[in-house]
Amino acid sequence: MASASSRDGGLKEAGAQVIQELHHYVLGWWGYFRLTEAKSFLKGLKI
Repeated sequence: MASASSRDGGLKEAGAQVIQELHHYVLGWWGYFRLTEAKSFLKGLKI
């Protein structure tokens, strides 16, 4: 029975790691999107 609970704990840790990696991935894309939007905005202002 202890092995089942340790297995569940491992799955929770793996799930948390996947969520953390997805979070970093989404934040990276969001930063890229904001950068490109800022560039196009500045081009529109002709700065």
